[in-house]
Amino acid sequence: MTVLTSPLADATTLTTLTKLDSHLSDVDSVKSGSETDETDKLKRENNGSDRPKPVPQSKPLFREEQRGIWTLYYTVSEGWKVPLPTLVYEWNTGKIKSALRDLWRFIREVFSLGPLALTIYFASWIVSSILPSLRLKNDSDLLNLAEKALAGRIQRTEAITEFRRIVIEYVVALVVGYVVRKLKTRSSSIVERRVALHFDTKLLSVRSRLELGPTEDPAIESKISRVTGYSSEAWSSLSSIIDILSSTGEVIAIASILKGQLISPEGVNLFGIWALISPLVSELHGHGDGKVFYAKITNQNWIRMEAFSQLGNWNCYKKEILSSGLEEYINSEYARAMSKLGDLTTKNPAYVWSSDEGWFGLGEFSQLLDTVPLLFCTWSAVHSSSGASLAAMIRTQQTSSAARSAIWSLLFKGRDLFSLFRTITTLYEVLQMKPGIEDGHVIYPDEEHTDQKGMAIEFKGVSFGYPSAPNKALNNLSFKIEPGQLCVIVGENGCGKSTTINLINRLYDCNSGEIYIDGRPIRDYKVSTLRAAGNIMYQDYHHFPFTIKENILMGRPDSENPDIDIENAAKLGGAYDFIQKLPLGLETNLEPKSTGYASIACGESDQEKFKSIGEIEKPVKLSGGEWQRLAISRTYMKNSEKTRLLCYDEPSASLDPKAEADMFERLRNLRGEKTMIFVTHRFGHLTKHADLIIYISEGSVIEQGTHKSLLAQGGEYAKMYNIQSEAFTARSRGVAAALLAVSVGSASYVAGSLYPPTTLQLINPPPAPPAPTFGTQEAEIYTAALEENLQNLPLTKELRQRQGWYESRPYQNYPEERRRHSLTSGTLRGPGKLALPPLVFAKEDESEAIVIIHVGRSLCGHDGIVHGGLLATLLDETLARNAILNLPSKVGVTANLSVNYRAPARADQFITIHTRLDKANGRKVTVSGTIASVETKEVLTEATALFIQPKYAHLLNVHGEVEKLLGARNNTTSQEVGPDGAKKQVKVPQEAAV
Repeated sequence: MTVLTSPLADATTLTTLTKLDSHLSDVDSVKSGSETDETDKLKRENNGSDRPKPVPQSKPLFREEQRGIWTLYYTVSEGWKVPLPTLVYEWNTGKIKSALRDLWRFIREVFSLGPLALTIYFASWIVSSILPSLRLKNDSDLLNLAEKALAGRIQRTEAITEFRRIVIEYVVALVVGYVVRKLKTRSSSIVERRVALHFDTKLLSVRSRLELGPTEDPAIESKISRVTGYSSEAWSSLSSIIDILSSTGEVIAIASILKGQLISPEGVNLFGIWALISPLVSELHGHGDGKVFYAKITNQNWIRMEAFSQLGNWNCYKKEILSSGLEEYINSEYARAMSKLGDLTTKNPAYVWSSDEGWFGLGEFSQLLDTVPLLFCTWSAVHSSSGASLAAMIRTQQTSSAARSAIWSLLFKGRDLFSLFRTITTLYEVLQMKPGIEDGHVIYPDEEHTDQKGMAIEFKGVSFGYPSAPNKALNNLSFKIEPGQLCVIVGENGCGKSTTINLINRLYDCNSGEIYIDGRPIRDYKVSTLRAAGNIMYQDYHHFPFTIKENILMGRPDSENPDIDIENAAKLGGAYDFIQKLPLGLETNLEPKSTGYASIACGESDQEKFKSIGEIEKPVKLSGGEWQRLAISRTYMKNSEKTRLLCYDEPSASLDPKAEADMFERLRNLRGEKTMIFVTHRFGHLTKHADLIIYISEGSVIEQGTHKSLLAQGGEYAKMYNIQSEAFTARSRGVAAALLAVSVGSASYVAGSLYPPTTLQLINPPPAPPAPTFGTQEAEIYTAALEENLQNLPLTKELRQRQGWYESRPYQNYPEERRRHSLTSGTLRGPGKLALPPLVFAKEDESEAIVIIHVGRSLCGHDGIVHGGLLATLLDETLARNAILNLPSKVGVTANLSVNYRAPARADQFITIHTRLDKANGRKVTVSGTIASVETKEVLTEATALFIQPKYAHLLNVHGEVEKLLGARNNTTSQEVGPDGAKKQVKVPQEAAV
């Protein structure tokens, strides 16, 4: 039971204690006496805080060890610790699928990457498949010798000689087996990495060039998803197939030796027990679990390869990559990094420790112990006349060898043989995919328009529908933009504004009609040259996984003076000032790839020692406006003499008014030199200066002209412009009216009152128009105006400047099906209610949070006053977020909630919910919070709550879904709480987080 939001509290029982259901009766009762005294003592000693003072520690020293691309850090102060092996079974079945018709092609391709290593690997497999049958033959010889000796059918001297021969054969077999295993490990590691890089490069080349159309086709996307990650498993597929064939041959060989022999039901206990446990002992690995270390990837070539792989493979970067013509740059840089990486192993040291533990380890030791009991029994039979049970020895040997090969090799390894074949077929189908857009033959600009400034664009009867959408996005769309004009495209959401830009950049081809660029059909031009002439910033822009410097450089990777051009672009984009305040400036990687984790054996003190290493990979938090300034800087970087078209989709959505005005002023200075197209919901700054305004509705142009002419027509554009203009003046009138209502009503209120009717009659708020209907264009404008007010609140700006705090919008992480069944994020969503998703600011240690929410006029118990039950719900939900993120498993339920109403909360205002962690003790967390008005700062409601984590809660959040839904700062960070209430950060390995 994962509890993210608490149930709605009833207004008449908010001050009472809510008991847990009977299924939570296993939770320990809350201690009150000694714990309270101890808490008070801590508060006195720590200036009012019940958190223990941190114990100052000296800076730890580390010993480093390099394992491939990984660096392992050991604390120098730690003495030698004997690793405790754990029993781990890892079979890569179900991951790799192949097809028989492409198997030979696959084998030849793999063989060409490492002929010598692959030959050694094949040869070692052949030898290893024969060794079990030879070993079983030696066992039979030993049994025969023992039986003859016991029966007195062989002379003592002859028996000793025969025994020595068999022992020598055993030793030779063990040595050969040992060498073969080491050869397989060393050769497979090299070839596996080469194969993985080979297929990574081919998949990157194909996927980075795929247009948006094919990637949105469900059938194609299904194939791509099926082979995603296949490259790293490609070698495992081949080795698995070889292993299956080898195991089959091994079983056949053993069966031929065992033919005619019977397994007796009688046996000796010693050997019977050993036969059962010997396979388990064989599978014991160290895996490094007993070693205290911190591992992180430090090889910059691997990190750079992963970044370029992400850039080429992820669809979210597709528009920027294709529009900027970065395909060749990505592939060439990936190949360069791959070449520098060489054959370094990339295996996680925590899971391959036993395979690289030295020249003699537990695996070899268990093989030796497997033979000792039989040798001992036979030696006893040779040197004594006492009888022994040969049937028991035969059964033991047959069980320990035949069962191992038959069960492990055939049942587990051969389970998904045919699925392996299907995946190889899919792999080659993906590698043969074409980009999806037919290239033209004319280089843009053509000879006739070489000296022209700007780009002429004309749509004639264009219709288009996305592959995965049932309805058309554009329907008979027609308009014309002259070279050098400033054009603004406006309309309601989903009307086709952004789709128009996608077609101009030829990310898709229209279904019907024609698009002309400089008078020539767009399909005639070579795609790369057409995109090189355009500079487009999309609404859903993305920050590439590199430093700020390289992010801006992606605008023009072939810049002759990159340092100067990057600095100028950052200044023009308004990002230069805040970049200079960062510790590394332009070299800052805002979202570094997190690769580090602490080993399982690390205790609390070890975690603190490694903390400084882990913080190096900590992301840098920026505001929405700062992210947008970086995106704008990248577009300025691309702007050059070759650029003829500038397209901006909602370029100022996260900018403050001053930054927006400055940006538009700089762009307007380019009028006449370049054609500019803006898609925006804000009419004020741009539309008054536009040469052409195009109003689109349901995929068609319904109005076009200048700002003055469209206002004079009094059509849809004029209606929308007037609605947006009135939204801000109405907002001001509403604030004044609400303040008057509060001043009248507050005189009759006392803390905790239930709003009696006589008091409500004192409140006489002015009538207010009904809120716009959710989902309409009026509602979108209303919500946009509120969002702008929220972003410009002094409190919002002040919280964004706080060090050690982060910003989040948790509701945006909720799947739509979850919102439909949620009260606050679903039922109460929309204008007049909770029009905006809450804006959360929280400390990175999750000890404190401030949430800004707008409560509308439709949430009133009495007209003008917000319903008390809703305030309790918002408090309970926000307190739950603070508490749950401080529980070990991030799962909890409300044990009790106490609410005190201090003043009425008027409707149609921004409020803050300020929550604090009071105490965290194991599975119990106590939190407190207040609701206050943003404008008056008056505390309206206060509450305290106890949240408890049910037992076995760790089974309910194994994938970290709770942290994702709650918008936690780091989804791969967990917190463990000690009995004294102190918390420690525990980094979860990425494999576990996924």
